[in-house]
Amino acid sequence: MQTLLYTSIILTLINVYLIIYICTLHLYPKAWADKTNSNPRSLNPRVNNQACVGITVTLTALLMCFSWGSYFYYLIF
Repeated sequence: MQTLLYTSIILTLINVYLIIYICTLHLYPKAWADKTNSNPRSLNPRVNNQACVGITVTLTALLMCFSWGSYFYYLIF
């Protein structure tokens, strides 16, 4: 039970970090943004950074919600 709580907390912190990173993407120089988003069809983070971060946020949010739901389910029942 305690391991599930720690896992949920870690996933939440990772998700918050990624959301803050997404919110600060517009602060990076334009040349860097053009370089890291030069190939929109690739899944390589060096040439398609924004899409890879979006996929990562979606997956971590899914895992985070599932882990918190499981934790509270086992806590209540």
